[in-house]
Amino acid sequence: MTRIISAIAVTAFLGFGAFSGAIPSADAEAPLSVQQQDQYISRFCDKHRGADQCNDWRANHTTWTSDHYLSFYRRHQDDKDFATPEAAKLFGFPPAQ
Repeated sequence: MTRIISAIAVTAFLGFGAFSGAIPSADAEAPLSVQQQDQYISRFCDKHRGADQCNDWRANHTTWTSDHYLSFYRRHQDDKDFATPEAAKLFGFPPAQ
């Protein structure tokens, strides 16, 4: 029984250690969350009710993939509300120079 508990403990310890490299350091920029992208799109769609893809986002955003968010950004990146360095960063693009 002691061997089983020890094996479980070692496995758990090694398993958690495997994730340590995936945690960003304080220096690294952490990726911004989907919730932040949702908030940005929500504000945009509230201001621009008839904008392309807003109806789809409202109905399906809980199932959207990162490709959907990137598509939304690319489709609207020239719109005033998306043509900002903050929006570019939020959606994973370098700010326009």
